[in-house]
Amino acid sequence: MWLTIGLVLLLTTAVFWCAGNGPYRSVRNETHTYQSLSDCFHNAWAVLIAVSLPQQLTTSSLGDFFFLYVCFSFAINTVFQAFFVSFLVEPKYEKKIENLDELLNSDIVYGYYPIIHFAAFIVSYTEVFTYFVRKAFKEACSDMRKCVERMITKRNFAIIFDPMFATYIAKELGTVNVSKLF
Repeated sequence: MWLTIGLVLLLTTAVFWCAGNGPYRSVRNETHTYQSLSDCFHNAWAVLIAVSLPQQLTTSSLGDFFFLYVCFSFAINTVFQAFFVSFLVEPKYEKKIENLDELLNSDIVYGYYPIIHFAAFIVSYTEVFTYFVRKAFKEACSDMRKCVERMITKRNFAIIFDPMFATYIAKELGTVNVSKLF
């Protein structure tokens, strides 16, 4: 994607420069802005990052191309800003872990309550017990409230626990959108 944007930027610079210096330019010449290669690059870069140009186009020879380039830049900026907001500004909205296998393959620490773990072993809930044996990062969790708070605030901890209690603690901590948190 970055290579494509860079290529389009360089090609646009070349088209601007050729239109400003070529033998086929119209009778009304473009301003000196399009006669310098560096000025053409700065104008192309300004449009790409959604900044206005210092001078308006004076001929229509570049009008159609310029309009297409503005549309391209608008589309690229929209996509970039959407991904920027989604992944950098709001990192807590990453993909949810859906099952125990995804949790097993992640680097998230599994917090277990010893009594619940013992009960799962006695009742023969083999899926949880097998997971516990295979998980490399595990930690005993004696205070469930602190474990849930760690899971909500640091996002590096997983527990098998009552979702109602976890939702209650999340709302107590001021979380607005609990559905995207767990």
